[in-house]
Amino acid sequence: MQTSNKRNKLLSAACLLRTITNVNTEHLVATSHAEVQSYTVLICTANRSNEIRVALNSLVDSGIGKTRVIVVDQSETDATQEIIDSYLSTLQLTYIRTKTKGKCAAANLAMRYIKTEFVVMLDDDCAVTPGWSEALLE
Repeated sequence: MQTSNKRNKLLSAACLLRTITNVNTEHLVATSHAEVQSYTVLICTANRSNEIRVALNSLVDSGIGKTRVIVVDQSETDATQEIIDSYLSTLQLTYIRTKTKGKCAAANLAMRYIKTEFVVMLDDDCAVTPGWSEALLE
């Protein structure tokens, strides 16, 4: 029941976010709650290097701390990787470059690397507001 309550709180607090997906947790290693982040932020992008700055800047400004951020990049020719590199010192960021096409394919690829109970999918041109992270965790 505790997981269900957490999920309900996440859903109610995520009005700025487009999608919240419950991740299969059967492969999680048992550790104390303080050692495991309860969610990962996932951003899928393609040829939108300027727009992804909006999302990443808002995450930095919101003070998400050690929350893991995964960016799946399906770009062909733009400078997304260079932009991502500039955030490596301020965010716990995992960058995945792929030739797959489509948001679903990108999200499915990212799921292989996610070890948290929940995934918060953030569009590459969306900004979170201060306090959103705390609201998700309440």
